[in-house]
Amino acid sequence: IIYLSRFYRLHDDAAMPAAAGPIGGDLGYLKYAIFQGDNRTYSVTFAVRVGDDEMRMALLDPATFDLAARALPATAAWVAADVAHAITPVHAMAGLLNRRIRYVDGDGAPLVLGFHAVGDAHTCTNPLYGRGCSLAMVQALLLRAALADHPDDLIARAQAFEAASRREIEPWYKASVTQDHLARRQAAREAAALEAAEDDAAHEAPAADENPDAFMRAVMREGLLPAVRTDATVFRAFLRAFNLLEAPDALLQDADVIGRVLAVYQDRENRPAEPVLGPPRDEMLLRLAPASA
Repeated sequence: IIYLSRFYRLHDDAAMPAAAGPIGGDLGYLKYAIFQGDNRTYSVTFAVRVGDDEMRMALLDPATFDLAARALPATAAWVAADVAHAITPVHAMAGLLNRRIRYVDGDGAPLVLGFHAVGDAHTCTNPLYGRGCSLAMVQALLLRAALADHPDDLIARAQAFEAASRREIEPWYKASVTQDHLARRQAAREAAALEAAEDDAAHEAPAADENPDAFMRAVMREGLLPAVRTDATVFRAFLRAFNLLEAPDALLQDADVIGRVLAVYQDRENRPAEPVLGPPRDEMLLRLAPASA
């Protein structure tokens, strides 16, 4: 994905728009979030797929960006003219990646004595998953422990630190790689389906049980997310995993949690419809066309 952000400041006489918690959502073609800062400032942030040049180019224009923010119920109040004013153009952040750098050789010997990397300089994960700062803090504690245990032995210190990083940090790197891989596969499927539809070719989406990726996404959307809002056990397990207090696969290995999530998923037809987060892509592009033309 590519991030597109614009920063705003509240008017002196304006109150912060009401928010019951973090503001964010995913329309499929567009992700959105509000990130609050200090001094009465905040950003409205969108994320579009790398290959969606049409949406990306539209949102790079500040006037069009504001139109898109006003089109979403969750962000409209934050860009209202009587609430705030923009203080930056639209900033883009691309090139998101997962990367790890080895600081020991194949035999475990440190490549540089007395040098230890922490955070993104050691292991970088896609910022979409919100783990970068947490992983850096965990790794800082691992380094503190290695320094305390091996104050004078540089080789033992490096080996202890790298072993701890492999145990505590690397699983999250691998989880990010896997999540990105699944997202790319899904994006490729949707692009192929769209191309087939545009060519008037007969296209029928495979049933969820014929597409494991689609089934897992459906369980996440129709099972896990509703369960997080209604089941305290699922809520606690989700937050423990999200905040790195459990291994990345711990949630999927907890039979009780999975059973609760699947029960919610099986009852999906009996729940009220989820609120509409925003217009579909075609409608959004039509709304943005006057400003971007």
